[in-house]
This record gives sequence, structure tokens and C-alpha cells, in this order.
Amino acid sequence: MDERDKKVGLEMINYAIVLFRDNGFPVIRVYHTEPGEGPAPGTEPFAFPKSVAIRDEDPMIVKNYPNAFKKTDLDKLLREQGVNTVFLTGLSSVGCVLATYHGAED
Repeated sequence: MDERDKKVGLEMINYAIVLFRDNGFPVIRVYHTEPGEGPAPGTEPFAFPKSVAIRDEDPMIVKNYPNAFKKTDLDKLLREQGVNTVFLTGLSSVGCVLATYHGAED
């Protein structure tokens, strides 16, 4: 991804995070890894860039498929928090974000 596009994308992600926090809505971190291939949880390549305004207390989902609902507790977590609408952000809109969108519809 072009660095300029990445910078703008990360700024928009942070804007959404601040908007949600200011309005009392949850922010859920979703990470992707490929079992046996990586990146491994707890390593720098696995982590979000330091510029992303996530917090340690934000719930965390680790996914192994593009769709963050597939074989994770994301649906359960959202229901427990009374969430019935999701807003998705990410740098791979035609990949993980779109797959998760369709997962949310299902």
C-alpha cells in the first residue's frame, strides 16, 4: 500500500475510534494471523501500528479468516454489549473489511 494512502487510512481509522469513544460506543480490535504462518500474536508484525488509538482495554478478536465473525467470539461479544449495528474500518477494504461486512449481514 502506498505510504500516503496508508497515512490517510490510519487517520480515518483514528477519527472513527475517537468518534465512537466520544459517544460511548465500544471499539473492538480485530487482528489477523495465519496459523503456522504468522504473524504470531505478541510479535511486532502482529501488532497495530503505534499510531492507531487503540487501548489495552479494548476487546480483542484474533481471526484466521478474512471474515472476523468466522470461528471467533465476535458475534457473542457484540451481543453481550447490546450492539446491533457495526461500523468497520481497516486498510484492506476489498479483503477483510468486506468479508467481515458480509459476515455481519449473515
